[in-house]
Amino acid sequence: MPESIGRQYARVSGDSNPIHMHALSAKAFGFPRAIAHGMWTKAHALALLEQQEGWQASALSISCQFKKPLFLPGTAQLNWKTGETGWDYQVLNAKGDAPHLTGSVDWL
Repeated sequence: MPESIGRQYARVSGDSNPIHMHALSAKAFGFPRAIAHGMWTKAHALALLEQQEGWQASALSISCQFKKPLFLPGTAQLNWKTGETGWDYQVLNAKGDAPHLTGSVDWL
């Protein structure tokens, strides 16, 4: 994700929290760099999942638990596995050893 994704998402969402906007303003709140909006990260993960074989365009129940900040610019990986009623997914750091968020998509 580019460093500008926080500003781009802020223009669309109206959420211009300083921790998402620039490294300098994020540092004032204790972060070493700007961090991605959690809702942007969730939406981006779901947009990628929606393109996968097996996605069911029906009624869904989607959950998400936010874990660790995703620093910008940054790299992450999306992993998922199929369960009986849907998919469990997670966005992990580039190494794959720390979650930024976890959740599930359940078909109703």
